[in-house]
Amino acid sequence: MTEQSEIERIRKKAEKYDEEILRLISNRTKFPYYSRVYLNPDSNPDLTRDSCLLHYLNGFFAEVLSKVKLREQKKDTIPEHVFKLDREIAFKLMQRTTTIGYEVAKYKHPRGMPVYVKKVEERKIQTRIEQAKRDSLSLTDREIRDIFTSIFAETRRIEGINHDHSRSIEGIKSICN
Repeated sequence: MTEQSEIERIRKKAEKYDEEILRLISNRTKFPYYSRVYLNPDSNPDLTRDSCLLHYLNGFFAEVLSKVKLREQKKDTIPEHVFKLDREIAFKLMQRTTTIGYEVAKYKHPRGMPVYVKKVEERKIQTRIEQAKRDSLSLTDREIRDIFTSIFAETRRIEGINHDHSRSIEGIKSICN
């Protein structure tokens, strides 16, 4: 595979994740945020105190959802369809940040390429804003910008972990602890 086709493959894979994440988060805006459920895993049998998913739901997922205006719901239970959607978003975010972070680091670091290229990230954000308008998604330009700024920052964090192998195990633990 040529260098150009390798970077294009990674780019297309990232775009696919980004399109799906944007669509899922737009669907998620129809429901309130059940923070008490995620802070109290005993209220949901699918969550345990040691769960990587629970940690992610209270960490990066909560950060991303905080970029969108959702009603806060004080109930101790969450409807199954909302939990299923949250779980799908959380897993897509994990896959996007870890898979793309790893692949980008594997490609860029040996070539001495910079991890952060502001123009590229801005172009990706603009593409998602255009997607939202084209698909009539219920997110503002600001929400999309904030969501993807967080996603790109998390991906860069993962890229740094993958580049510095001495930090890899610690970095993976930080995702789940």
